[in-house]
Amino acid sequence: MISGVMENILHTRGVTKAFGGVKALHNVSIDVLSGKITALIGPNGSGKSTLFEIISGLQKQDQGKLYFREKEFSKLSPYRRANQGIARTFQQVRLFKNLELADHIEFAVDNGDTGFFKNLFTRTRLSEDKLRAALDKVGLDKRADTQAHNLSYGQRKLLDLAVALAKPHDLLMLDEPVAGVTPKLRTEIKRILLEEKKAGKSILLIEHDMDFVMGIADIVYVLGQGEVIAKGTPNQVKKNKAVLEAYLGE
Repeated sequence: MISGVMENILHTRGVTKAFGGVKALHNVSIDVLSGKITALIGPNGSGKSTLFEIISGLQKQDQGKLYFREKEFSKLSPYRRANQGIARTFQQVRLFKNLELADHIEFAVDNGDTGFFKNLFTRTRLSEDKLRAALDKVGLDKRADTQAHNLSYGQRKLLDLAVALAKPHDLLMLDEPVAGVTPKLRTEIKRILLEEKKAGKSILLIEHDMDFVMGIADIVYVLGQGEVIAKGTPNQVKKNKAVLEAYLGE
C-alpha cells in the first residue's frame, strides 16, 4: 500500500469507451499523484493509448469523468486542457519536418489557441540563450536553426520531449518515451524525467520497456482488456498474479 495522504493532480472516474461493438475501456479509474511518476502498462490492445487520447481530449469517453487539480475537465477542448497545464508527447513523433527546432520550441512556449499559420508568424520569439537552454535540457546537441527532417530518430524523440517540457505544465504525459531509442539515450531520458520529478512535476507515462518502468515509476497501473487489473508500487505489481497471467503470460 502507499503510505500517507497525497494530492491527486489528475484522476479519472469510471471512464468507458467503445468503438463499435469493441469495448476499449470499461470503468477505468486512475489517480496520478502530484510530484510522482505514474506508469500505465499492459498488453497491446489493453486500452492504454485510448485512455491517453481521452485525457488529452483527442477522443471522447462514452461514460465517466476526468478531473485535473480537483476540477472536472471532461468537456474541455484539447487546447484548453493543454492550457490547464498538461503537456504530452506521442508514440509516433509529431514534428513539422521543414521547420526549425526553434520554431517547435517557440510554438510550445506561446501556448495559445491560434491557427498554425497565424502562430507561425505571430508567435513569441525566444532569445538564443533560451532556445539553447530548452535544447540542452534534453541533451539535444543541435543548432536551433536545424530543420527537423535533419534529425535522427533518437534526436526527434528528444525534440518531441523538449517541446513538451517547454510548454508550461504541471503534468507531463509521455507515450512510450524510450521506444526504439539506444541504451545511452534511454539513460538520458530517465535522468531528464527524474529531474522533472525532483522539480515537483507530475508524470504519467505509457511504456513497454518494463526495466525502464520498474526503475523509474512510483505507482504502476496495469490494464488488461480495457480494465484496471492491478495497481501498486513496481515491486507489488511484479508479484501480482493477475499481472503475471494477463500481462506476462504466465
